Amino acid sequence: MLRRLFFFALAGSLSIAQDTGRMDDAVRSFIPNHFMGTVLVARGDKVLFSKGYGFANLEWDIPNTPDTKFRIGSISKQFTAVLILKLEEQGKLSVNDPLKKYIPDQPAAWDKITLFNLLTHTSGLPDYTGLPDYPKLQTLPTTPGEIMARFRDKPLEFQPGEKMKYCNSGYVVLTYVIEKVTGGSYEKFLQDQILTPVGLKDTGYDSAAHVIRHRAIGYLLNSNNEIETSHFVDMTVPQGAGALYSTTEDLLKWELALFGGKILQPASLVKMTTPFLRNYGFGLFIRDDHGRKMIEHSGGIDGFNTDLAYYPDEKLTIVVFRNVNTRWRQTDITAKLAAVYFGDPVAIDAPSRARTQDVSSMGAIVAALYDVISGPAGQKRDWDRFRSLFVPSAHLIPTVRQPSGEFGTRPYTVDGYALAVGPGLERSGFFEKEVARRVETFGNIAQLFSTYESRRNPGDSKPFARGINSIQLMNDGARWWIVDVYWQAERADNPIPAEFLPRGQTKP
Repeated sequence: MLRRLFFFALAGSLSIAQDTGRMDDAVRSFIPNHFMGTVLVARGDKVLFSKGYGFANLEWDIPNTPDTKFRIGSISKQFTAVLILKLEEQGKLSVNDPLKKYIPDQPAAWDKITLFNLLTHTSGLPDYTGLPDYPKLQTLPTTPGEIMARFRDKPLEFQPGEKMKYCNSGYVVLTYVIEKVTGGSYEKFLQDQILTPVGLKDTGYDSAAHVIRHRAIGYLLNSNNEIETSHFVDMTVPQGAGALYSTTEDLLKWELALFGGKILQPASLVKMTTPFLRNYGFGLFIRDDHGRKMIEHSGGIDGFNTDLAYYPDEKLTIVVFRNVNTRWRQTDITAKLAAVYFGDPVAIDAPSRARTQDVSSMGAIVAALYDVISGPAGQKRDWDRFRSLFVPSAHLIPTVRQPSGEFGTRPYTVDGYALAVGPGLERSGFFEKEVARRVETFGNIAQLFSTYESRRNPGDSKPFARGINSIQLMNDGARWWIVDVYWQAERADNPIPAEFLPRGQTKP
């Protein structure tokens, strides 16, 4: 009996490990399309998969991790909706109240608008983020009242309750209502009612003026398919429609508290998660996903795209953050992660597995390493082949001169190296070859010193640089893997020792 229980436990562990491997493959399949960010998959409070990809800051090569804080965009709307429901529970308002109760001097066209209409995007208000002057005004500090002044005299797009059209303006008006009813700031009410009680220490109202540790920089993909820093937006502009930041792990805490009955009374949660028009409740979409109920909302703001999905029957949470605006949807990652978890058919363009000839020996691995990074200007490098040479936790670590004049290291993950160094290699001709090698082996570990020369073109008579790669390898019984690569270029005050050069050679 004990053997049977042990077998089932082991089988379950192997299944989870296989699923997380497939989840990693699913996410990594988006890296060629410039994905950088963090993802999390959890069942209940058990985290099944949590990982960062690419960089939180490309200029300083700071990697994304589960601790990285991202602007979450319109995921903020569900926090605003909860604050409105908390005020209703406290007897300070009703979601059925007419807006006029809180804005007596509002335009006559708004008289039929209720808080319910604002929560469900059925008010008919025009979206201020789509107005012609928005790009010029998004960089300037503002208030909910000033934002409302931009659209208060514009006609409604339809009669309240008649149809649903996604509208950020409604959630700015709700921010105004919260501040009017409480007599304080939205940010303080959020802190008092949600962040402190739930213990969301890595979530808050973003501000460029505040020093926020581990905050990611937002980027965009320009028309030349190059990554550049995103446009600036003052975070007083999105208000309760999209001004918050968080981490993947804090949003898991949020989901557990919200759907675990720790924030709202049961009747309030039912209101919030009951769809009105086009599957929208209060700050949430309630959808059918392949026969499973899914409660979800995505977010998009300059430099960031996010998605938060919850499957209540399975208690499954999926969080996807990215800090590069691109032309594909972040919900594509959510869909693939859900498919892997549920065992649904899913096409994953998984990173290529190692070629047999590349890993037949230590020498073959080193040859493949140089082969991938070398090529003429404009030639794409095979980064999947590159990844297949390394263990998942590997690093590539150049030795660089610090501002103090001392030397230190700047570690890259394998994916980080491809993202940070790859574009430069592909823009310029770059060819690197091994000219000498020394190997020290002990059992299944090895230290390989590979002396290299770098040229812009293979026919150049002299290299523009040379140095030594110190490559650490391990053998798992089936093949050799690169564990880490350290390298340093030769300098006048640090020449390559003769024993690391081809016999008789002292100069390039």
